[in-house]
Amino acid sequence: ITKVIPTLLCAVFAGTALVRGGGEQYAWLIFIGLCICAAADVMLGVHFVTGGALFLIGHLFYMAAFCTQQRPTRWSILVFAAALALLWLFVWHFKPRIHHPLMFAGVLLYAAALAALLSLSLPMPFRHFSARNLLAALGAIIFVFSDMGVCHGMMYRIPKKLDFVYLGIYYLAQLLLGLSAF
Repeated sequence: ITKVIPTLLCAVFAGTALVRGGGEQYAWLIFIGLCICAAADVMLGVHFVTGGALFLIGHLFYMAAFCTQQRPTRWSILVFAAALALLWLFVWHFKPRIHHPLMFAGVLLYAAALAALLSLSLPMPFRHFSARNLLAALGAIIFVFSDMGVCHGMMYRIPKKLDFVYLGIYYLAQLLLGLSAF
């Protein structure tokens, strides 16, 4: 349950930005996404599939926030296609270790959500450079790397030290997303 505390602190950053910004839609969506991801942190230890579903919902709120900054463009479609191909190749590598077909389908769906997260955030600082857009893009990139590390760790039983590295990367991603609300 202590895993949730840093994520909640990131939500506090977004909540502070929300109050200071007069209830701006982007800040609301990031705040809600962080709160849902905090719930996911708890649920992963209780029921893994529920925790994963909550993370997916949290990502949907992040994506909605990114769409308030700019509409998806053809670059978004290209980034989505490239990220989806790479993430599905990464996931496909673990297929022999995921024995339940529905679980594998869920992992592919989650990978598609990560590709969408990247496709909406990566073009942002290039189309309009700002601290918010840069933090959002970096947070999304780091989130994907964190999830890839967690997936690798779950499939191959990595040393506990690497578990903490992936957790630190995850917290950094959430912090950058929380700070992007300012």
